[in-house]
Amino acid sequence: TLNLLMQDEISVRILAPSRLHPLEGQELISLLAPEGPVLVAEEGGIHFGFGSEISALLAEKGILKTRDFARLGAKELAIACAQPLENQVLPQCDDIYNAVLELI
Repeated sequence: TLNLLMQDEISVRILAPSRLHPLEGQELISLLAPEGPVLVAEEGGIHFGFGSEISALLAEKGILKTRDFARLGAKELAIACAQPLENQVLPQCDDIYNAVLELI
């Protein structure tokens, strides 16, 4: 995904927190780019998960008032064991790339 974005001269900052609780909210916010759109991407569904908590934190701190925002997550389907089927449900590099393009 990063290579695709670099080809289009799109600069991104990728943050990958490794735990939800306790969420180091202020630290996470300090690592965000000072301006520009925000995309929260995760392997889980976009509702009631890690991305939702990040989204809520950003909204509560007022960060999303002036920025475009989107969430990307797994489709609302069971995740299959077979890799080709799993790839159809979970977000892939192209999905992230396209979501970034839609935001800018």
